[in-house]
Amino acid sequence: MILAASAMPAGAQGVAATANWVTPINANNGISTPETVAASDNNTFLVSKFVSKGNDNSLNFVNFGSQEKVAFGAPNKATSGNDNLLLTKVNADGTAAWHVYSKQGRVANASAATTSDGGVVVAAVTSFTAFNAKDATDIPANSILDIVDADNHTTTIEKAFAGSAVYDIVVLKISADGHLDWFKHFAANDASSLTAKIAVDNADNIYIGGQHAKTLSFGENAVAARSAKSLYLVKLDNVGNFVKSFDISGTDAEDYIDAVTFADGKIFVAGRVKAKAEGNTIAFADITLAPTTFDDVFAAAFSTDLVPVWASIANSVAASDGKHTSQVKGIDVSEGFVLVSGLVKGGYTAAGATDAVTMSSGTKLEGMVIGFSIADGALSKGVCVSEGISGLYSATIKDNKIYAFGYNIANADKQASSLFEFDGEIANENVIATTNEPASAGYPTTFYAKFVNSSLLAGVRAKGKGINVLGNVYDYTNQKDFTATVMSINLKDVFGGISTTETADDARIWAVSGAVKISVASPTSVAVYNVAGQIVAKRIVTDETTIALPAGFYIVNGKKVVVK
Repeated sequence: MILAASAMPAGAQGVAATANWVTPINANNGISTPETVAASDNNTFLVSKFVSKGNDNSLNFVNFGSQEKVAFGAPNKATSGNDNLLLTKVNADGTAAWHVYSKQGRVANASAATTSDGGVVVAAVTSFTAFNAKDATDIPANSILDIVDADNHTTTIEKAFAGSAVYDIVVLKISADGHLDWFKHFAANDASSLTAKIAVDNADNIYIGGQHAKTLSFGENAVAARSAKSLYLVKLDNVGNFVKSFDISGTDAEDYIDAVTFADGKIFVAGRVKAKAEGNTIAFADITLAPTTFDDVFAAAFSTDLVPVWASIANSVAASDGKHTSQVKGIDVSEGFVLVSGLVKGGYTAAGATDAVTMSSGTKLEGMVIGFSIADGALSKGVCVSEGISGLYSATIKDNKIYAFGYNIANADKQASSLFEFDGEIANENVIATTNEPASAGYPTTFYAKFVNSSLLAGVRAKGKGINVLGNVYDYTNQKDFTATVMSINLKDVFGGISTTETADDARIWAVSGAVKISVASPTSVAVYNVAGQIVAKRIVTDETTIALPAGFYIVNGKKVVVK
């Protein structure tokens, strides 16, 4: 579906994003979820999941835009249904070139990366088709995954059902025209928390990292878990054969790899680590990191032989309630920095430092980006959305400014998936997709994003009345549950075009219960400080906004307010 609509971004002057294309993915019998995207200059592959429910498989279909019944999921008796895989190669106008999908097996998560021959590799964490454990006759097939390719040919990846839902890793190589070239099945017998993030280098070698709790078997090669929450990183050759693994060492800690990418001849990973006790450490070969007992964020660079080049940690700083949370959603390499995107409650400092590189404005999760030097891993950049509940999924640097995409739930009247420009610590917001419904009705939450040249590829999810993407409304009233919306957004006129403003003298500022309100006639820079002189919120206000704050005294653009 091609769109030519545009809209003035919130908090911007004289620039507009435009939609290259926007496509809904509707599952007839349940939720559809955008999972990830793999893209190069000339090829784009979308990975989605859709739920099938019930044994009438004629009803377990999914639609891609105006193309109906492109795939049929696994029939099942499970109360919550079964999660199925949908891989789509999209044309330049957003229409589908072909689809590959699963019709047996339950897919927990999947990631993908493009290959030099125009194809794609997919790493899927998958189990047996969902079944009803209370029904003794409901026994799933002895298949961990059945894949249907673009020619409607089915390949069954067999595993004997032993009475429980265990998860393995399956790697699929799909050709440029949608054929299954090969697959590899790696036994894990793990829980659904098993993850597999994938990257491909210039020689089409494959790198998979994630978290596991049980020993992974790559043929005759075993990768043991250090704990119930342990990271792993392996290298496969271009046909999926095991080459080697990286083994982290150190004292007792929980560690994860949440994102993997290849750039500048190296493999970059990002994840989280939490010490079980003060003083515990982890080591990337001879590089030692000292995590806190909160969930710190780390980034590391490896050679293509999985030799650590550097590893760096962002130590956690607690929020005002003494607690801290980290989520890592994306990793990007841009303008000499490794940018890690996600959510944070609290903040981060570089190892051994006392000043935070970024800090959330309160005790809710807020979208964040932190930047590590590509050369040596030094942590020197950090930004937060500093409004409501938010999350960021991908970032890039243009003209020394950080741009990031994610969602923002500021209040009941503002729920959006947006492009943020960070000019210093100030977040300028360019709303891409929004809804008029309250959050409880299903706001447009971001699930992935990827910057490719001057475009943004994103997947969001909403339900009910649907979403408004740059002025075009997609009505999901007739859908049974959440619906995925995938899109390509042209940002040529946005990069470098979102302008900040100086503080206006005519801003109206007053306190209400649990918040401060600001009303302005033109875009205005607003900063909120507590009585200790610490900044707790900073943003551009374009008309009227509400900033939730705990009870106390604050200075807002030089004016003292008392929040009760």
